[in-house]
Amino acid sequence: MKKIFCLVFAAMLCCGFVACSDSDESAKIDSDNLIVGTWTFEKGYENGYGYWYAEEDGYEEIVTYKSNGTGVVRVREYDEDYGWDGPETINFEWELVGSKLYAVFYGEESVSRVEKLTERELVLSDEEGRYYYVR
Repeated sequence: MKKIFCLVFAAMLCCGFVACSDSDESAKIDSDNLIVGTWTFEKGYENGYGYWYAEEDGYEEIVTYKSNGTGVVRVREYDEDYGWDGPETINFEWELVGSKLYAVFYGEESVSRVEKLTERELVLSDEEGRYYYVR
């Protein structure tokens, strides 16, 4: 009887490992696929300052996550005296691991927590605040 119990337990344990591995991998692929594409910054909340809105505050940020783990950020700002400045383009590398988004800009790693990721919305947070993007 002990031998049968041990065999059944071992079989269940093996199935459990296989099931966990497959579902974890598919979840990672689904998240990576959801984030791939172009996102436009809509608003941000910075600790100690409160909310600020891209359109109202003369700020434009467009982020593109490519499926090969690279990306491009285009940023420009509006000045009342001079109008829109020329866009600054920044290339980066990224990786999404669980709810952590790792990005490398100019050799410096940045880590954000993905609070929400859907087809239309992306919400990121870090120690400085929360940032909202839309497609």
